[in-house]
Amino acid sequence: MTNEAIPVNGPYVTQDFTVESGTAIDKGTLCFISGERNAIASGSHSQDVGAFAGIAATDKSITDGDTSTTLGMTRTGIHSLYAGGGSNIPVGALVNLSGENIVEATVAESDILAGEVVGQSLGPAVAIGTPDTIEVDISRT
Repeated sequence: MTNEAIPVNGPYVTQDFTVESGTAIDKGTLCFISGERNAIASGSHSQDVGAFAGIAATDKSITDGDTSTTLGMTRTGIHSLYAGGGSNIPVGALVNLSGENIVEATVAESDILAGEVVGQSLGPAVAIGTPDTIEVDISRT
């Protein structure tokens, strides 16, 4: 998987969500809430918007054979996340999902109200136009 979240510092709290059978989700994938305690991987649907569910704590196989599967989502801690090339993320800024495992600075109050905030930046994405990684406290939503 590309651009997966990398844990940096805990504590890490994991909560179970339901994901559909027949889908693969790699450990470190940022996920959206897709229904009541259901989650889907970022980049797995066309709109790529929605409330942040957490970061997949383990791999979920495409061949698990169940109609649905429980997958733990890490919802706290500091993680190294991928900021896309157009990102200007200052220290302390709230960040939200902007694509498959990509974060950007939260610019609209509506993003906050919709639960799309992933966390708070602990360092800047320094080079606009160049992809960068950034440490984000996902406990700060």
